[in-house]
Amino acid sequence: MAGVAAAAVIGTTVMSTGMLTATGTDRGGSTVLPPSASEPAYQLTDSNWNYTEQELSGSLLEYIGPAQIVDAAQATDASKIDQCVQQVSKKTGKFPFAVDQGFYNGQEANIMVFWQNQAKNTVRVHVVGPQCENVRKPAFARWK
Repeated sequence: MAGVAAAAVIGTTVMSTGMLTATGTDRGGSTVLPPSASEPAYQLTDSNWNYTEQELSGSLLEYIGPAQIVDAAQATDASKIDQCVQQVSKKTGKFPFAVDQGFYNGQEANIMVFWQNQAKNTVRVHVVGPQCENVRKPAFARWK
Protein backbone atom coordinates (compact mmCIF):
# COMPACT_ATOMS: atom_id res chain seq x y z
CA MET A 1 0.00 0.00 0.00
CA ALA A 2 2.87 2.39 0.80
CA GLY A 3 4.29 1.71 -2.66
CA VAL A 4 1.01 2.72 -4.28
CA ALA A 5 0.91 5.93 -2.23
CA ALA A 6 4.52 6.69 -3.11
CA ALA A 7 3.82 6.07 -6.80
CA ALA A 8 0.87 8.45 -6.67
CA VAL A 9 3.00 11.12 -5.05
CA ILE A 10 5.83 10.62 -7.50
CA GLY A 11 3.34 11.07 -10.30
CA THR A 12 2.35 14.47 -8.94
CA THR A 13 5.69 15.73 -7.78
CA VAL A 14 8.39 17.13 -9.99
CA MET A 15 11.72 15.56 -9.10
CA SER A 16 14.84 17.52 -9.80
CA THR A 17 18.17 18.64 -8.43
CA GLY A 18 17.97 22.18 -9.78
CA MET A 19 16.59 25.33 -8.27
CA LEU A 20 12.90 26.04 -8.68
CA THR A 21 11.88 28.82 -11.04
CA ALA A 22 8.49 29.88 -12.28
CA THR A 23 8.91 27.75 -15.38
CA GLY A 24 10.82 24.75 -14.08
CA THR A 25 14.42 24.24 -13.05
CA ASP A 26 17.53 26.29 -13.74
CA ARG A 27 19.83 23.35 -14.42
CA GLY A 28 19.69 20.96 -17.34
CA GLY A 29 19.57 17.22 -16.90
CA SER A 30 16.73 17.22 -14.41
CA THR A 31 13.98 14.65 -14.52
CA VAL A 32 10.41 15.86 -14.79
CA LEU A 33 7.65 13.32 -14.57
CA PRO A 34 4.61 14.22 -16.64
CA PRO A 35 1.46 14.77 -14.59
CA SER A 36 -1.67 12.80 -15.22
CA ALA A 37 -4.75 14.73 -16.31
CA SER A 38 -6.20 14.65 -12.80
CA GLU A 39 -2.97 15.23 -10.87
CA PRO A 40 -0.78 18.05 -12.16
CA ALA A 41 2.85 18.28 -11.07
CA TYR A 42 4.10 20.61 -8.35
CA GLN A 43 7.54 21.19 -6.94
CA LEU A 44 7.84 19.93 -3.36
CA THR A 45 10.59 21.67 -1.39
CA ASP A 46 11.73 21.63 2.23
CA SER A 47 13.15 25.04 3.10
CA ASN A 48 12.49 24.65 6.83
CA TRP A 49 12.12 28.45 6.71
CA ASN A 50 10.10 30.24 9.38
CA TYR A 51 7.95 32.52 7.21
CA THR A 52 6.48 35.75 8.52
CA GLU A 53 3.51 37.70 7.20
CA GLN A 54 5.88 40.20 5.58
CA GLU A 55 7.86 37.48 3.77
CA LEU A 56 4.68 35.84 2.46
CA SER A 57 3.57 39.20 1.06
CA GLY A 58 6.72 39.76 -1.01
CA SER A 59 8.77 37.74 -3.48
CA LEU A 60 8.47 34.03 -2.71
CA LEU A 61 11.12 32.90 -5.19
CA GLU A 62 13.76 34.24 -2.76
CA TYR A 63 12.71 31.66 -0.18
CA ILE A 64 11.33 28.72 -2.12
CA GLY A 65 13.63 28.87 -5.16
CA PRO A 66 16.85 27.85 -3.40
CA ALA A 67 15.11 25.38 -1.07
CA GLN A 68 16.05 21.70 -1.00
CA ILE A 69 13.88 19.80 -3.47
CA VAL A 70 12.25 16.77 -1.86
CA ASP A 71 12.33 13.35 -3.49
CA ALA A 72 8.72 12.30 -3.00
CA ALA A 73 9.71 8.66 -2.67
CA GLN A 74 11.84 9.58 0.36
CA ALA A 75 9.39 11.97 2.03
CA THR A 76 7.68 10.29 4.96
CA ASP A 77 4.63 12.55 4.83
CA ALA A 78 4.47 13.07 1.06
CA SER A 79 1.15 11.27 0.63
CA LYS A 80 -0.32 13.39 3.42
CA ILE A 81 0.94 16.54 1.71
CA ASP A 82 -0.42 15.34 -1.62
CA GLN A 83 -3.84 14.69 -0.07
CA CYS A 84 -3.80 18.21 1.35
CA VAL A 85 -2.78 19.67 -2.02
CA GLN A 86 -5.70 17.86 -3.62
CA GLN A 87 -8.07 19.15 -0.91
CA VAL A 88 -6.95 22.79 -1.25
CA SER A 89 -6.90 22.53 -5.05
CA LYS A 90 -10.47 21.31 -5.05
CA LYS A 91 -11.51 24.39 -3.04
CA THR A 92 -9.56 26.86 -5.19
CA GLY A 93 -10.15 25.26 -8.58
CA LYS A 94 -6.41 25.46 -9.29
CA PHE A 95 -3.34 23.34 -8.59
CA PRO A 96 -0.20 24.78 -6.98
CA PHE A 97 3.08 24.88 -8.87
CA ALA A 98 5.10 24.89 -5.64
CA VAL A 99 4.65 23.50 -2.12
CA ASP A 100 7.25 24.27 0.54
CA GLN A 101 7.57 22.55 3.89
CA GLY A 102 8.51 25.07 6.55
CA PHE A 103 7.02 27.10 9.35
CA TYR A 104 4.70 30.09 9.68
CA ASN A 105 5.37 32.25 12.74
CA GLY A 106 6.98 29.25 14.45
CA GLN A 107 4.19 26.78 13.61
CA GLU A 108 4.84 23.84 11.26
CA ALA A 109 3.23 24.64 7.92
CA ASN A 110 3.10 23.87 4.21
CA ILE A 111 3.20 26.89 1.94
CA MET A 112 1.22 26.30 -1.27
CA VAL A 113 1.80 28.67 -4.17
CA PHE A 114 -0.79 28.97 -6.96
CA TRP A 115 -0.60 31.20 -10.01
CA GLN A 116 -3.18 33.95 -9.80
CA ASN A 117 -1.93 35.91 -12.82
CA GLN A 118 1.33 34.61 -14.26
CA ALA A 119 1.68 37.52 -16.72
CA LYS A 120 1.58 39.96 -13.78
CA ASN A 121 3.75 37.69 -11.58
CA THR A 122 0.96 37.40 -9.00
CA VAL A 123 0.54 34.27 -6.89
CA ARG A 124 -2.01 33.20 -4.31
CA VAL A 125 -0.46 31.77 -1.16
CA HIS A 126 -2.20 29.22 1.06
CA VAL A 127 -0.58 28.31 4.37
CA VAL A 128 -1.82 25.10 5.97
CA GLY A 129 -0.77 23.17 9.04
CA PRO A 130 0.16 19.49 9.37
CA GLN A 131 -3.51 18.46 9.36
CA CYS A 132 -4.28 20.65 6.32
CA GLU A 133 -5.95 23.28 8.48
CA ASN A 134 -5.61 26.92 7.40
CA VAL A 135 -3.15 28.74 9.63
CA ARG A 136 -3.29 31.97 7.61
CA LYS A 137 -5.96 33.47 5.41
CA PRO A 138 -5.02 32.95 1.72
CA ALA A 139 -3.42 36.09 0.29
CA PHE A 140 -1.64 37.41 -2.78
CA ALA A 141 2.12 37.82 -3.21
CA ARG A 142 4.71 37.97 -5.98
CA TRP A 143 6.72 35.05 -7.34
CA LYS A 144 9.78 37.05 -8.47
